[in-house]
Amino acid sequence: MNIAIIPARAGSVRLKNKNLKLLNGKPLIYYAINTAIKSNLFDEVIISTNSHKILNKAIKYGAQSNGLRTKKLSDNDTLLLDVVKYEIKKNKKAKEIINVCCILPTNIYNNVKLLKSGFNKLYNNNKGYIFCATKTP
Repeated sequence: MNIAIIPARAGSVRLKNKNLKLLNGKPLIYYAINTAIKSNLFDEVIISTNSHKILNKAIKYGAQSNGLRTKKLSDNDTLLLDVVKYEIKKNKKAKEIINVCCILPTNIYNNVKLLKSGFNKLYNNNKGYIFCATKTP
């Protein structure tokens, strides 16, 4: 089973409610969720948040949830790796998970082509993990 985890906590220090900020009339989380779903790479697209407001929006756009993230994993110093591990452990189908993709909602340059390219590199190069980066215009 392949899953995508989209970390979108409330409480950004620099930009309040950044994951719900509108871009072309849609909140940032919409684009991450929509891209993951449209890629057809994932059996589950999971929102990881500590906010009921973000959770409700994410579910409206097609994401699933393992429940709200704990306070301990929702502060400014929380490591992304710890959030991903937490979501994997909370998943009811954790033993079936083969691949995990972490998609940041603030990466507005992400798209289906990049996700598919990353998965192809993962499989074709026998890597345990990959990181995708893009150049900004």
